[in-house]
Amino acid sequence: MAGQTARRSFLLAVGLSLFLVLGYGAYRWVVHDPSHAHTQSAMASRAQGSGHDTLDGGALLLSDFTLIDRNGSPRTAQSFIGRPSLWFFGYTECPDICLPVLNDMTLWLETLGTQRSLLDARFVSIDPKRDGPSQITAFLEPFSPPVEGFAITENEREKLSKAFFLHIDVLDADPMHDQNDGHNHTEPQTPYLVDHTSSVFMVTSQGRLFGTISTSETREVIMQKLRRLIDHDRAE
Repeated sequence: MAGQTARRSFLLAVGLSLFLVLGYGAYRWVVHDPSHAHTQSAMASRAQGSGHDTLDGGALLLSDFTLIDRNGSPRTAQSFIGRPSLWFFGYTECPDICLPVLNDMTLWLETLGTQRSLLDARFVSIDPKRDGPSQITAFLEPFSPPVEGFAITENEREKLSKAFFLHIDVLDADPMHDQNDGHNHTEPQTPYLVDHTSSVFMVTSQGRLFGTISTSETREVIMQKLRRLIDHDRAE
């Protein structure tokens, strides 16, 4: 009997320790992860400042910036108004975040089925020094359904960052980073990383914020969000 009591006490202690560790991890992610918490709080503040109470309040995102499409032609923010869309910001040499998020985006689009044609998906590089139209096009080629890619200049990146309240921080990279990556860089590049927002932005056909998606959310929750975005635009 004493042995069973001791065993139960041990299992209870292990379970409590695991609960505390997981709970602290979740707290760290919400409070300290700049790629999600920063975006959520900044966008919520902006929506409230505009007289809206939530992220669905509709802060205008597609306003004052210009991107560069795959042909090297400029595209103003206003030219994207007219269809609901998903926006993700990263860079082609991203070592960990961008490829999984883009892969998830294509899976979401596939899951939409016939509604896929009602939603656009876009990837914008926030690394103007290394990513031109050709690099971005090659980077996105494996993804299907297709994601539309765009480059940006340094000046326009500042405008874009303010419009979407993006977290962008250029960091020193591992000195062992290999630049022989198959990209056609026009000049030698100093290795560096870019810490950036990992949220996917949902934007209405009017160019306004509908909400954000974190890839830590369940597939069910994400698909509900996407269908609400599509239904919202149908109702307008």
